[in-house]
Parts: sequence; structure tokens; C-alpha cells
Amino acid sequence: MNKRLLFLLPALGLLAVFAIACAGPAPALVTGPGLAAVPGASEITAFQSPDCPCYGGYQAILRQAGSPVETRYVRDMSPIIEQYRIPRDMQSCHTAVYGEYFVEGHVPITAVEKLLAEKPDIRGIALPGMPGSQQEPFVIFAISDGEPSPFMTY
Repeated sequence: MNKRLLFLLPALGLLAVFAIACAGPAPALVTGPGLAAVPGASEITAFQSPDCPCYGGYQAILRQAGSPVETRYVRDMSPIIEQYRIPRDMQSCHTAVYGEYFVEGHVPITAVEKLLAEKPDIRGIALPGMPGSQQEPFVIFAISDGEPSPFMTY
């Protein structure tokens, strides 16, 4: 086998895994074709690494529905993580801010709608990591000053 091809195979495998992880859950995390702007979200600020392409589709769906989204690309997410005091086990590669709340990861729109409608006494909600092609229900966590607790299951 060609030595160049042997060198590229591991990189191609990693690229395939990354593409599947980023593309997998997006359709399941939003409501259907009748998606409306997120109620109560006057402005959404999305922080993401320029090396993370997976959040663009989520933001595009929000914009298409009429929600204003300002994207800020940051090389180092740690100042954002520290500012909102997001626990290590709840972190993802992107954070959105809806008014006084943060939303960490690929959180379903229905969870954001619930957060903004109920206005609980928490700092934000999170769906940690990359959900991928998970078959089990997603657990979205509420983050307050104590331990993360279940906010809702989707």
C-alpha cells in the first residue's frame, strides 16, 4: 500500500468521527418545520471556537426562525466558561447567552423556551459534551450555585 495513504488513514478516520458527532443530533434538537423565534429571547450571543463547525447549523436554525443571534468566535473558551461558572463536567465547545442565562452545548430549543418562560433561579442550562447519535433521552441540566440537577429530559 502507498506510504502516503497509510499516513492519511488515521486522519481520515478522525475526520469521519468528528463529522458524525457534529452532524448527528441537530434535527432532533429543534422543533419541526413550524419553528418560531425563541420566545423571550431578545438577543442571543453565541460564543464558539472558530475550530468548532458543529454549532453553525444550530445558530442557522435560530436565525431562520427569526431569533437574533450574534456569533463571537473566540480561540480560548475558558474566560467564557469561568465568567458563567460552568462546571467542567457540563462544558461543551460553545456557549450561548440568552439575557441573564447561559445555555451550554446542543440544548434543545424546547429546553431554552422552558428556561425563558419559567425564569428559574439558576445561572443556566447545559447538555454536556457531544450528544452524537444517542438513543436514550437527553438530560438537560440546570446549573446553579450547587451541584447540577436535571432540568428536563428530551
